[in-house]
Amino acid sequence: MKTDQENLILQELKSIHSKLNEHDEEFKFMHSKFDEYDKEFKFMHSKFDEHDKEFKFMHSKFDEHDKEFKFMHSKFDEHDKELRNISKNVAKIEVEHGKKIDTLVDVTSSILEKLDSLEKGFESNVKQLNNHSNRIWNLESKVGII
Repeated sequence: MKTDQENLILQELKSIHSKLNEHDEEFKFMHSKFDEYDKEFKFMHSKFDEHDKEFKFMHSKFDEHDKEFKFMHSKFDEHDKELRNISKNVAKIEVEHGKKIDTLVDVTSSILEKLDSLEKGFESNVKQLNNHSNRIWNLESKVGII
């Protein structure tokens, strides 16, 4: 038969064994929790990777838009320069042609004045010619030529 001391040791060993089993169960539980956390972390990492990809895509789109805006700004600058050149040319043409038009108007006015003067002279000559024709007719009728 076993002694009290052996029984005590056996009892103590059973207690230790029981506690070890409890700890094993606790460790299993903790391992399962860690496994759940690992799965959750993996899921979160995959979501972060998806977001990173989406951000990279969005950044590339923003870069494309920036390039387009820069291109459009350069085109606007080119058009502004071209419009300024056209405005300068139009102003130069207006000045040059304005002087020519003024000269043409002056010459035309002068010609019209001369034409008016010539018409008045022509009308006077026609009146004189009619007057002379009448006088010649009167003289011819008196002389008997008619």
